[in-house]
Amino acid sequence: MADTTSSPPEPAVLGSPPSGSFDGLTGVDIGLLVLRFVIGIILLGHGLQKLGWFEGGGYPHDMGTQAEFLKLFGYSSTSLLSWMLVLTEVGAGLSLLLGALTPLGAAGGAGIMFQAVAGYQWSGGLFGDSAGAVGYEFALVFFAAAIALGFTGPGHLSVDQVLGWRLSGIRWGLAALALAVVVGLVVLVGFGVGLGGTPAPPAGP
Repeated sequence: MADTTSSPPEPAVLGSPPSGSFDGLTGVDIGLLVLRFVIGIILLGHGLQKLGWFEGGGYPHDMGTQAEFLKLFGYSSTSLLSWMLVLTEVGAGLSLLLGALTPLGAAGGAGIMFQAVAGYQWSGGLFGDSAGAVGYEFALVFFAAAIALGFTGPGHLSVDQVLGWRLSGIRWGLAALALAVVVGLVVLVGFGVGLGGTPAPPAGP
């Protein structure tokens, strides 16, 4: 006689994904989406603001004022540098928002923050100084968060995932970190500010 006794239901595993259209989605994927969205929208917003899409916050609202703003920090060739900055902000912002070519977007965002930390904000220290110089705490947080995305990848809810691109792991993270540092150093040294935020000496007569 066949055994008709039904087996007890399998116990629920804490943190296991629910059945349905979100099979395979985890809390890590949601966390990465939140992180990507916040960093991406801020980078994209700053880039679009420099292109004149909106004003506010005391930040440059067109390419002319952006070039003048960079001169205040000792940069040279500020028109070229402004376009490099805007294209990087817009490109990195879109990359992280969509989770498309994520290590490249992470490198772009981290490179911008690296040159801020190692450049004009360095003299203010981590939290700023008594003279009113701005510290590099916030730029450092953005730098670390962007590099973290280079290592982790964008998560399940991303263009990279849809296209089957496995752009995550130690190699991709280290590549994003190296690219960010190299580009940041090129900006700092090549455009006259130098490490530590010391402006280039004035040209002689």
